[in-house]
Amino acid sequence: MGLSANQKILKLLYFLSVVRWYNVLLIFIAQYSLALFVFGPQYSFRQIILDGTLHLMIFATVFTIAGAFIINSFYDSDKDLVNHPKSALVGRVIGQNFLANTYFLFNGIALLFAFFTTKKIFLFYIVYIGLCWFYSHKLQKKPIVRELSASILTMAPLIAVWIHYGVWDWKLLYFFATLLTILFTKDVVKDISGHKGNLIFGYNTVVVVAGKKNVKYGLIILNASIFLLFLIIYNYQVSRVHISSNQNLIIGSSISLVTNTCITLLGISKLKNKYQMMDLALKFLLLFHIGLLVFTFLVNQLVTC
Repeated sequence: MGLSANQKILKLLYFLSVVRWYNVLLIFIAQYSLALFVFGPQYSFRQIILDGTLHLMIFATVFTIAGAFIINSFYDSDKDLVNHPKSALVGRVIGQNFLANTYFLFNGIALLFAFFTTKKIFLFYIVYIGLCWFYSHKLQKKPIVRELSASILTMAPLIAVWIHYGVWDWKLLYFFATLLTILFTKDVVKDISGHKGNLIFGYNTVVVVAGKKNVKYGLIILNASIFLLFLIIYNYQVSRVHISSNQNLIIGSSISLVTNTCITLLGISKLKNKYQMMDLALKFLLLFHIGLLVFTFLVNQLVTC
């Protein structure tokens, strides 16, 4: 018996939530922004727009990331019955077989796109797909390693763009370090909100090992420490390196880091839905941080006019 129209819509909506369409779209935008607005000064706008390798690589990323979220959902199905019961029940509409088949299909499409790029990019995606599976299969139950590896894997597609163009600006260190900190904070907040399911099914997250209270204060100290480190490195480099461009990227990254620290302070508040608020705020902060790439480019263009 075929599915009704409502069931088909429900199935589509759940599938979009499984592949985390928001995260996939954000990484999609971030890769293009990085190529156009950071590496643009070294390459002409026309060169980047007509760069077939870049487009193939980004579409490979879309399917790889979507596949990674699918396999992660596959392994987390039991835990989600506790942490997200409504989503888990709706997931029965799709079925595990469908998710497994889609995972292999998406990875196959991703590798097909990557195959027509370069050898090093193709090798990168082979390794990347393998690491995404390894994270879901093995690393999810290891504290600190779980959160840190998830953050690095999310950020890895941006590193792929850098590998392709082979151009490095030390000021990007601030951007990437802040991005990694925001992603790490977001993963830890997710662990706090999903603490019950992680505890029941033996996921040794940093929250399970250290406790909620210690983790909350630990996030605040971590963010504040990284910001102080930024100031020390920046002051050291200003005295030795002439800064002529991308200062806005450094300033913006510092603003993102300070905002991230403020968001972590919500964790020690007595607000009722504080973790949902933190998660939503971190999503908007990621959008702002990626938008810094566009802002930096526009400001630099106005200065050079």
